[in-house]
Amino acid sequence: MKSQFSTFLSKTDHTLLAIICISFVSLLFRIINLGSRVAHWDEGRVGYDILRYVDTGIWQYRPIVHGPFLPQINHYIFEFAGANDFTARISVAIIGSLLPLAVWLYRDHLNNRELIALSLFLALDPLLLYYSRFMRNDVIVAAFVFIFVGYCLRFLSTHKPQYLYYASAFLALAFTAKENALVYVAILFACTFLLFDHKLFLLRDKKPGWTVILTDTLSRLSASIWHWRRHLLLVTIEFIFILFLFYSPRTGSLGGIGIDHIFSHPLILPSVLSAAIIDSASKLVAEWILGPSTDHAYLPFLKHYLLSLLNASGALVLLSFIGFFSDRYGGKHPRNIVALGFYWGIFSLFIYPLSIDISSSWAVVHTVVPLAIPAAVGAAIIYDWASESLTSNDKIGASLAIILLLLISLGTIGISISTSHVNSYDESNFIVQYAQPDANMHATLQSIQMASVSHSKLDVLFYGDYFLVENEEDAYILPLRDGEWYNRLPIPWYLESYGSTVDSTADILSFETILEDQNPPVIIARSNEIDEIQPFLSEYHQIEHEIRQFNVDIIFFIHEDYFIAKN
Repeated sequence: MKSQFSTFLSKTDHTLLAIICISFVSLLFRIINLGSRVAHWDEGRVGYDILRYVDTGIWQYRPIVHGPFLPQINHYIFEFAGANDFTARISVAIIGSLLPLAVWLYRDHLNNRELIALSLFLALDPLLLYYSRFMRNDVIVAAFVFIFVGYCLRFLSTHKPQYLYYASAFLALAFTAKENALVYVAILFACTFLLFDHKLFLLRDKKPGWTVILTDTLSRLSASIWHWRRHLLLVTIEFIFILFLFYSPRTGSLGGIGIDHIFSHPLILPSVLSAAIIDSASKLVAEWILGPSTDHAYLPFLKHYLLSLLNASGALVLLSFIGFFSDRYGGKHPRNIVALGFYWGIFSLFIYPLSIDISSSWAVVHTVVPLAIPAAVGAAIIYDWASESLTSNDKIGASLAIILLLLISLGTIGISISTSHVNSYDESNFIVQYAQPDANMHATLQSIQMASVSHSKLDVLFYGDYFLVENEEDAYILPLRDGEWYNRLPIPWYLESYGSTVDSTADILSFETILEDQNPPVIIARSNEIDEIQPFLSEYHQIEHEIRQFNVDIIFFIHEDYFIAKN
């Protein structure tokens, strides 16, 4: 076995081995204590929705909670491994750790030092690390598009048709992850146009002239499309098929138009296909293009976006400028891949504050990923400076370069560990989105879990107008029209995973009746609505938690039996 491993190492490219090791470290950084942070409001909403899908078999695409990738994947994870904060995030963590591994796809366009630097940036960047430990779609769509571009580059370098199929599959998966895959495609088209325009500009005074070059390029493009027409047709079918698998509604025991009933009722296939592709596209346009989701002031969103980028990934941004301008003006042959990454990142920087519905740091990953490409070039330049200085016995140059590399690497790692592992809650952490509960809820949640398992009647009672839902059964399948239910998040995610029975009231007489008849071991109320109920709860321990960062304090009343048992 040892000799086989040694043979493998000797025959494998050392740069590839380094990238594999970096990816493994990346995975460790993402999965260590992955379930330690209490779920964010958004994680709670999506997690609850998936749990209801597991229980009922009913699911349909809702643009406000983004693409079907997480529901369809986590549905199986929850079904086979149980639902908790770790299993909710593990799919994102694994996909996030694929980013540094996918760097190998760019090997025809970056040198070995640049590949390793790029892999390190994608493994250790604070924003990418934090949101790879978060049940959201942003890192997923960023990773899939990065891999898609990599396979496109491999196809252009090798002309092997299998790379077309890989590229199509990952682009389709990007569209199943989040709607901003459309933004990615638009930006990549714009960047490609800029690269081509730059080529024509350089040839404007040379023979045969830019018009001839343009005509020749369009002619060769048409010929290539015709040459690859069969493969292009098949990859288009592959693309649509993947969208169909993910976006098709599931109707469970209700029956009707659902992919889960196609084999028993094959005649519904056209209707299911229409629901998956046409209806989903209509919903997307209505919500994210024509809807009010992006009606907000641009400059405050841009300011927050830029501050998040600079605070978390300032070194990467600086190196991206160094890498881009050095490659563009310092060498004889500027590389398209470096310019592509820079243009892609800059376009994202200015477009995303316009296209997002709330100001949050998770959107910044869409700028970090492309800027990592020219940043890797910048880091490699500093490394080469250090190496050349050492060779020429330039002690000052070598010292400066090594100090810069240490500051960049240690600073990035320090911010990543601080924001993702040491202080993943507090509002002083500039990466944390404001709907993150405080760090001290675990013991309280454990008490609720114990009560839900042991108690035979009502487990949890919400009190007050802030949490009131007229009919708790309305939450059986989301969306819920009763907006107060959403004020409870992320608590419903935990209650659903514990199997808790839940009720709510805002009437003190009703509260007294429920307390006497059901004796609920857990009562939850907002801190400004507890005065009326406190006199009835002498046997309960009172625990206060901040469920949002901006003074949304709630009180958990835990019956002393369960509080003592779990604390």
